[in-house]
Amino acid sequence: RALLDVAIDGLEHALQVNPNDVDAHLLLAEFHAKLGHQIEANAQLRAAGDVSSNPHNLLFGAIVHNHLGDRAATLDWLEKAAKKGLPKAELRAWIELDNLRDDPRFQALLGR
Repeated sequence: RALLDVAIDGLEHALQVNPNDVDAHLLLAEFHAKLGHQIEANAQLRAAGDVSSNPHNLLFGAIVHNHLGDRAATLDWLEKAAKKGLPKAELRAWIELDNLRDDPRFQALLGR
């Protein structure tokens, strides 16, 4: 928890310098989600702006929703990422998605 708090402080400082840093917003959303801060995590996802053209940004959005326990939103974001070209190998590799391995929608994304 202490490391996440330090990381959050650093990212908030970085956003004071560059408020349009999409990566910083997505990381901040992820760290808040890991701490269970739903309001802050969702606010940072919104602040990241339209990330729909980048499959990796969509993946990080999915990870945020997964940390928040929203399976449907997680899978929606993963489906969008896959449609934008996210490699199946990345879906297999992320341990943050392990809880979805048996889900039929996740299995469909892997082509099984």
